[in-house]
Amino acid sequence: MPGATSTTASAKQGISQRPAPVPEGNPAFNMMGIPKSLRTWKLPSRNWLIFWGVVGSFVGGIGYDRWEKRRVFKRYTSLVSHLADAPLGPLEMPRRVRVLLCAPPGDTIHEAREHFHEYVKPVLNAAAVDFELVEGRMQGDIRHKIAQAIRDNRRGTDNLTDMQRQSRAAVTDHDKTDGDIVVGRHTYKEYIRGVHEGLLGPVEEPSFVHEVMNPRMPGDPVVDAPLEPEAEGEAEGERASAASVTASESTPAKSEEELKKEIEAIKKKIPSSPPSYIPTDEYPSAEVHLPGNADDALHKLAFVPTWDLLGFLNTPWRVARFMTRRVLAEETCSATAGAVLALAVRDFDPQVDPHINEEASKDWPKSIRNNLVGPWMEEVTIDSRVIQHVKVYEPVYAPREVPEKKQQKEEYTEEEEAKQKVKEVARQKTG
Repeated sequence: MPGATSTTASAKQGISQRPAPVPEGNPAFNMMGIPKSLRTWKLPSRNWLIFWGVVGSFVGGIGYDRWEKRRVFKRYTSLVSHLADAPLGPLEMPRRVRVLLCAPPGDTIHEAREHFHEYVKPVLNAAAVDFELVEGRMQGDIRHKIAQAIRDNRRGTDNLTDMQRQSRAAVTDHDKTDGDIVVGRHTYKEYIRGVHEGLLGPVEEPSFVHEVMNPRMPGDPVVDAPLEPEAEGEAEGERASAASVTASESTPAKSEEELKKEIEAIKKKIPSSPPSYIPTDEYPSAEVHLPGNADDALHKLAFVPTWDLLGFLNTPWRVARFMTRRVLAEETCSATAGAVLALAVRDFDPQVDPHINEEASKDWPKSIRNNLVGPWMEEVTIDSRVIQHVKVYEPVYAPREVPEKKQQKEEYTEEEEAKQKVKEVARQKTG
């Protein structure tokens, strides 16, 4: 029938014009061959991609830095670990170094302690090296302690009893300190100043230092002359008492609260450590006083750098340093390993060593940099007679780990073994 054929043709034509079904899900996932159950997932929006990209990069950078830092510690601890395996006699003491710490400018001593415990102490423990920790909380403390130790050595005092000296006499190298580890640029400048003060300055405390550290308080008796010993006579004592009575009568009486305020104001002006026994401009005219033992006059040091940047405006640089701690670990561990191994010791270079890590002073607060008084900001003054007794440890760098190539074992199948035997038999016949 003609009507039926036309209907069938139109039906076929409608079927052929029907559009192809669109695959469900994300086209990118479909092209990647992801299973059908996951094709309904959608890609995050542009903002989410940016957010997770930034966060992932930051977290990945920190993780990589900490992983590299652990590898640095592992390399340097294994570099010095053989010293811990060396036998030690029953009357011998391990080698001891002196570690000098000082609170960073504008910060507290806790930052210096954390730096020591995190970067320096692991190398010392791995080498079984004993250490003496010398801390300074304020500017000038390290200078005074170094100078006072040299003065005590020159004086020959050890503050020990006879029984303690006898017990220590049987021990080998009981009090020998071999090397100093100086942490930070500010501590380094105080260390150099202290060595000069101890070898060039007087042994006894000068009068002006005593006056600075022991100022006269309100209510103390006033005399015309300094106090003399009692053995010089009773007449001087009577004159001093009379002068104190007349001075007290001439001055009006003050209330207890006023006296307390004046005393507190005077105590605040007392420095944490005594001033230098000798100013830097008197170094050339001073005489060098060396101890009786030549080893005591020799000072060997290793400089360890630190990072301590403060301030909200310095946040980008602080973040960058936080993500590159592996660089600081490499510098610190290499300097510490140089002092522990003592493989290379050189003379102090007056042209280079006074300016070591000088760029670290740019990180100090402006209140410290603008204050030109004190060893932190004053120029390092060098005396050639003193500096010849100072030696410097060269850093020792541990070799980087080279991954060992995995030895691939040759596995032969039965067919390969048969072919190999045929080749050997052919070589024998031709030979």
